[in-house]
Amino acid sequence: MYELENPKNGDFVIVTINGRLGEDVDRVASRLEKVFDAHDKVNLLIKLEDIEGVDADTLWKNLKLTAKHFDEIERFGVVGDSEMIEWMARISKPITSADVRHFDVDEVGEAERWVRGKG
Repeated sequence: MYELENPKNGDFVIVTINGRLGEDVDRVASRLEKVFDAHDKVNLLIKLEDIEGVDADTLWKNLKLTAKHFDEIERFGVVGDSEMIEWMARISKPITSADVRHFDVDEVGEAERWVRGKG
C-alpha cells in the first residue's frame, strides 16, 4: 500500500510504502506527476515500512518515474532499516544532482524535517 503526503501542494512529497509493492503504483505515480508539473524542484522522501516484496512491473514503473524526474529532485531521502535500502540510496548519488540521504527507521522525524528543508 502506498500513502502520499503533499501538504498544501508544497514542493515536498512524503511517500510511505507498506507491504507488497504493486497495484497502487499507478495512482501514486499520477499524483507525483502533478507535483513535478507544479514545481521546478521537488524534495522527495520515501518511507519503507514492512516491505513484503515487489513485482518486476512495479519496480520498472518506479525506476522509469524516478529517472524521468531525477533532475527535478533537490532532496531525495529514503527511510528504512535494510542494508539494501542504504545501498540503493548510495548508488543513486552519482546519477543525480539531488542531495541523497538514507535514514534509519528511528530517524523518521529527522528525515521529515530534512525533506521539508528544515534540517
